[in-house]
Amino acid sequence: MRVLIVTGMSIPITDLTTGLKEHKTSGAWVGINASRLALDNRISKIGIISVTPKADNGYEAEGKFIIYNIKAYIMKNRISNKLDTQLIDIIKDFGPDIIDVQGIEFPMFTYFALRSFSCPTVYTLQGFPSAINRALAGSVDYYEKKKLNSFVSLLTGRSLSLTCYRLRKREIFSEQIISNGKFFIGHTDWDQSMVESVNRNAYYYRSNRSLRDEFYKSKKWSLSNCNLHSVFTIQGFTPAKGLHIILKASILLIQKYKDFKLYIPGISWDDIIQSRNPYFRILWDMIVCNNMKSHIEFLGKLNASQIIEYQRKSHVFVSPSMQENSPNSLAEAQYLGVPAVVSAVGGSLDYVQDRVTGFLYDSIDHVMCANRISLLFDNNAVSNNLSRNEIIIAEKRHDISVNNEELINAYKSIIGVYKGDLQ
Repeated sequence: MRVLIVTGMSIPITDLTTGLKEHKTSGAWVGINASRLALDNRISKIGIISVTPKADNGYEAEGKFIIYNIKAYIMKNRISNKLDTQLIDIIKDFGPDIIDVQGIEFPMFTYFALRSFSCPTVYTLQGFPSAINRALAGSVDYYEKKKLNSFVSLLTGRSLSLTCYRLRKREIFSEQIISNGKFFIGHTDWDQSMVESVNRNAYYYRSNRSLRDEFYKSKKWSLSNCNLHSVFTIQGFTPAKGLHIILKASILLIQKYKDFKLYIPGISWDDIIQSRNPYFRILWDMIVCNNMKSHIEFLGKLNASQIIEYQRKSHVFVSPSMQENSPNSLAEAQYLGVPAVVSAVGGSLDYVQDRVTGFLYDSIDHVMCANRISLLFDNNAVSNNLSRNEIIIAEKRHDISVNNEELINAYKSIIGVYKGDLQ
């Protein structure tokens, strides 16, 4: 089987042949899945079309892999004649049995839903602009909205209103993809319901994500080895990720636990202090006004090994996001066994059974978020029980061999349906 993957990520071919250890992101799923698929004898060749604005047009080939680099903006839906010819030539050159497009949230990817090729096209689901837009609009209070729509934020193009407007445009294209697409691969009941709400005739396939290699090799979380009253959370550049909620919860927790510590990855102190991002200004004001600076650590970008280090030394993991599909950071925390407190949104409900494999709370309720964290801080038996249950469910969900088999079987089924339609 020859698989052609389309992505908006830059993937050097050395990442596929030597591993992805230096990627400081939990989103390098394309390279991870491709390198593992290549180990299966049923996969004869893997091509990757990497579309990025900084790419040098050309290709790299080694072993089972061919990477086609295209210089273009995936946020633009208009395809020039030159780019159209480029894509057609690549598809003819590679001769795929199936095309796997990574994500529906990029306007350029409507191209693959509106054209017919000599093989089927499947979309692997990631984010949904419509859900992110709703999360943005409903996650902040009146005064925070005023700050996010200040005159300065409007001038710099970073206002909440403009962000929602851009998301609305992307939402139109993503719904166009779902309406015109036929095959979709997802990970949760939520993303399946999102597809079926737009296109009831779509073929939906389930295939869970696998994690980065470092997580399979790591030691598990242990209460005896963690820093008590500490929390590791997720990165977030907009209110949709809910950092303002975990900071509000932290204000309450600091009153009870004088040694409380919050670790925030993906963002540095310089980002917070110097950025023109109005959301960062809200976070900074919250930290300064409540004298929280000594309790907060912005860690900057971390690779997998560094994330494991902070996850394992934290007492609790918190995912405060206003919307998620298949939350990567939560998956990693559960695999390590870090007791999790999670906002009850989207695909997170597939990952967490309340009080069994984590604690759930309403996404905008910072008081209940603090309450759930405090329950874990104060009850070692509950923390250890959650940890054991999380490890069991996460090891099953993220089993590499099972997930690879699900993906290959999905590909085979899609190809079979496509060939049947041609007869």
